[in-house]
Amino acid sequence: METSIKVQKKFDSTIARLLEHEGIYDPLVHKRLLFYFSELYDWNRRINLTGIKDPEMLVLKHLGDSLVLRRHLDVKGKMIDIGTGAGVPGLILKLIDTSLEITLVDSVRKKISFINTVISYIGLSGIKALHLRLSGDKSDILKLGTRFDIVMSQAVGSIELFLKFFMAICSNRSKGYLLKGPNIKIEIDEFKRNNPSFDFKIIKDKLPILGYIRNILVFEN
Repeated sequence: METSIKVQKKFDSTIARLLEHEGIYDPLVHKRLLFYFSELYDWNRRINLTGIKDPEMLVLKHLGDSLVLRRHLDVKGKMIDIGTGAGVPGLILKLIDTSLEITLVDSVRKKISFINTVISYIGLSGIKALHLRLSGDKSDILKLGTRFDIVMSQAVGSIELFLKFFMAICSNRSKGYLLKGPNIKIEIDEFKRNNPSFDFKIIKDKLPILGYIRNILVFEN
């Protein structure tokens, strides 16, 4: 099953708009992202990798979320994306900057199979996609084989759960980035009541083009 010419053109133009909006347009990045979104669209018609079916919105939201995080990401050392799903944001960030050293983890095998297909076709190095269910304790280090300088997630769930994973696998002087939507006040208030001594920074930003609000919670160890 191949992506139609009409859908390919929609991907092509939307990817270009977003990259140009961020001032990072590069034809090789464009080409890698075009393959990624075309492959994601084809796979998603057979197995459910993402709930977004519209080609334009697929790019605007998934690439948009990754670009929002990229604006604020302190890129250093070993990085991990927990609950990466179809590779958002970790794989997309790697497609933009192939020098990143990143591990992608998800508990759903078909999502990791998709990611490994993209990695293999493009020939990416310095990236691993692992089918794992993390526990948020010391056993995670044994599963992963290392600690990480940057821990990120868009889909891990609650702030408390992300913090549990972050503290289990982070290195010294590491950072954690949790990407959230616009309505987080109740969750943040509850987290602060339960964890009064643990502080974090909240960065409010907007998706390029769409303008949807995103909140990035930044933790430091």
